[in-house]
Amino acid sequence: KKLLYLFLVIVLISSCSKYLDQVPDDRLTLDETFRTWSTAQRFLADVYRSVPDEFGQRNPGSETNRGLWTGGCDEADFVWGFVQSNDVNIGNWDANSGFVGDYWRNFYRGIRSASVFMENADAIKDLSPDLIKQYKAEARALRAMYYFYLMRIYGPVIILGEKAPAVDADLQLPRNSFDECVEYVATELEKAAADLPVIPRNDEEYGHITKGVAMAFRANAMMYAAS
Repeated sequence: KKLLYLFLVIVLISSCSKYLDQVPDDRLTLDETFRTWSTAQRFLADVYRSVPDEFGQRNPGSETNRGLWTGGCDEADFVWGFVQSNDVNIGNWDANSGFVGDYWRNFYRGIRSASVFMENADAIKDLSPDLIKQYKAEARALRAMYYFYLMRIYGPVIILGEKAPAVDADLQLPRNSFDECVEYVATELEKAAADLPVIPRNDEEYGHITKGVAMAFRANAMMYAAS
């Protein structure tokens, strides 16, 4: 009986260990993520997640990168005291205000995610080379757009380059000049536009970056530089 009990205990411990050691479906490695388009597509969708919600005016920042730009300019007049657009109008904010840091963190997360996608997309096995090229161009355009959004808020920012930095990297880096930022954004958007479609391929891809979107952001960046 003792030997039987000991055997059952060993089996139960082994089974529990195997059950508890399973990796959740949402914790895939990069190799697993970019093995098929079904999982890589979700990664690209997450890169798109940093595109700001320009409609949300009252409470800027947060995960949606909501803007306060309409309420903070002559297009609208927000006078309610609890609306942060009014805080911008009257100067009642500083570097410690929550939404100020939200934009900086969120857009750089989007920049890093775009770089990771571009580095790994060629490994997708069930996608044609032409589509891989298109989706990499979308990620490149998004990365440049996020730099543009940062420049629109903060002026000159840090250009991280082509390779995604390590998650635990020390990023206490000096900012690039504004001219360098504009040159980088304009060049990247032009490069992305060359591999982007003029119109979406199908109904499912409406909302994806197209050639016109990339060139419109490039023109906007150049206009900022000229002024």
